Amino acid sequence: MSVENALYSDPLVAEAAVVGIPHPRLGEQVAAVVSVRPANRGQLTEKCLIALAQKKSVAVCSCQDCHSIVFVLRLPKFAVPVIVLILDRPLGEKALP
Repeated sequence: MSVENALYSDPLVAEAAVVGIPHPRLGEQVAAVVSVRPANRGQLTEKCLIALAQKKSVAVCSCQDCHSIVFVLRLPKFAVPVIVLILDRPLGEKALP
């Protein structure tokens, strides 16, 4: 199960997206952006969701585990329901030198 699917397995999670963020030694590490259902905001913690993701996701190594979660009211989308994430580098640019 992917990290994103593991996060969606929690019924309180409305939307989730997994991204790579810069890491000084590994090049990148996994982070998630999560929107919680409106009636359940404040009931989930970063620690709880990271534990869930690490328990349910299949990672080849610990560097593929989710290391941080950012909570947002909703994930940005185009008119077509596609989640849009603002990247910290241009598309196609490699994380590792």
